This record gives sequence, C-alpha cells and structure tokens, in this order.
Amino acid sequence: MKLLLVVTVALCAAHTEAQEQEGPRPPTPPPAWVAGRLEQLAPSSPESYFLLGEEVADLSPDMEQEALARRLFVLAYELDRARGPASRIAGSCCLALAGLERLEPTRRWLLAVAGAVDPRYARTDWSVAAAPLASDEVAFTAATALGQARAGEGIAARKLLSEPGVLPLLRSYERALSNTTATGAVFRVQKYASEWPCRTCDNKRVIPRTGPGGVEYRICPNCGGNPGPKLSEEELLVHLRFEAALLRGIQRSWSAQIAVDQAAPLRDPDPAAVAPTYGVDPALAYYRAGQWVARPGSTP
Repeated sequence: MKLLLVVTVALCAAHTEAQEQEGPRPPTPPPAWVAGRLEQLAPSSPESYFLLGEEVADLSPDMEQEALARRLFVLAYELDRARGPASRIAGSCCLALAGLERLEPTRRWLLAVAGAVDPRYARTDWSVAAAPLASDEVAFTAATALGQARAGEGIAARKLLSEPGVLPLLRSYERALSNTTATGAVFRVQKYASEWPCRTCDNKRVIPRTGPGGVEYRICPNCGGNPGPKLSEEELLVHLRFEAALLRGIQRSWSAQIAVDQAAPLRDPDPAAVAPTYGVDPALAYYRAGQWVARPGSTP
C-alpha cells in the first residue's frame, strides 16, 4: 500500500513538472464556421458583431466561447455608440452581456447602462408617493393585502382588498407593480387571492393518510408544502419595492441600506466604462489569423 502511494505521488509530481515545462496551453481556436464569420466582420456593421455574438453564446458552455461572445457584444456596443447618439443596438448589447454575467452587482449595473444608452430599457421609477390618495391606514392595508396574496392566504387577502380605498389605491399606482409599466398587475393580485388557500390541504401543507401504523402525514401534492402563487424573482422584487413605497420608503435609512448591500459603493452607469470593464480595446475590431487587430490588412 505504501509503495503504491509513493508511485502515485511520483507520477503526479512528474505530470505537474511536465505541464510547467510545457507552459500555458494556447487558447482553443473557435470552430471553423465561427472563424470564417469573424474574418468577415467590419466596424461599419455593428449588427453583425451582435448577431454573431448571440450565435456564439448559444453554443455549448465553454469559457473561451463565452469570452468570445462577450468581446463581440462589447465591440458591437462600442461600434454602435460611435455612430452617434441614436444608437440602435447598444442597449441590446448590455442586456446580452447581463445575460452572460455571473456577478449580480455587475448584471444590475449593465441593466442600468442599458437604460442610460437606450430609453426603451430604462427601469421603472420607484418614487411612488401613496400619501396624496390614501391615508396611512389604507396604504398599510394595501401593503398587507399584497403580502397575504403572495403567501397564499387568499381569504385574508380578499377581505383586505375589499376594504374601502384599497383597490382604488392599487389601481392608481398599478404601473409601478410592473417592470414594464404595463397594466394588469392588480388583476393578477386578485387572481392570486382567488386561487388560494390550497384546495387540497387548506394551507396546512400536509394531508393525513391512514396507514398500517395509524394516521400518517405527507406533503400536499398540490402545493408541495409551500402554498401561494409562484412568483418570479423579478415580480417579487417589484412587489416588495411597491410595498416599501406604500409604507413611506422605510428601506431608505442608512442602517437598512448597509444591512442590504454591506455599504458597497453605488456604481455609476457610465456608458464609457463597459469596454474597460471587460478589458476589450474597441480599436481592435478586425479578426485576422486568430487575433484581433486594428486594421484589416494587419497581421498579428
């Protein structure tokens, strides 16, 4: 056993030494069809960079292909911005980069940059003031109704929604309950309230069953032990922000902010910071012989 261990360690050391002597492996070249398309790219057509980036991003997961897709999106972004203020795809490039981003702060920053370069992608303004149309009691009741509807407490939610002034208040600020400023959010809240509690377990999360050893309990097959509507993360955040606005924005205190983001600095959505963030030189926009160069006739 000791001899086998010694041999294994020796083989591992030899393999590591051989790798160090060989040096770092050269990057894997892109597939032939991708390389051919890269050679045809020209700065006069930022759209071609963006479309190829989408195709590369859809390939099987690979770090090098992902890095190539990011570079193509950044080049498309910078080349499109260089055409003038009426850029057409710069915002879409930011959204594509956000889709590849694994760091949540950077993803949020890219979404903010998208809104800065293209008004179509601007986020909803959350500065909603509930006071002019409702008293503190009505605003609190409306916020509580939203929470009860999300929790699957449909009976309580319907009762609160029927309170005087609650539905008119929600309808007045309905667009703030959607990231797209579309209407229909109040209808969805009412629908959530009408569908719950769970019709199988009545929100008890388990149902009894008589077995050989007596009464046994198993998780409800309808709600899976977690009653309530299945909201996306984005919809949940919209609800919570809206409730915070109804409750006069108590989340804006310094202590609450520090608890949420641990005092991380707010990153300015500067459109000029996208290329430096990803280490891409927009001047190197031509792909020749496996490398990015500044002029079409250049050789790496």
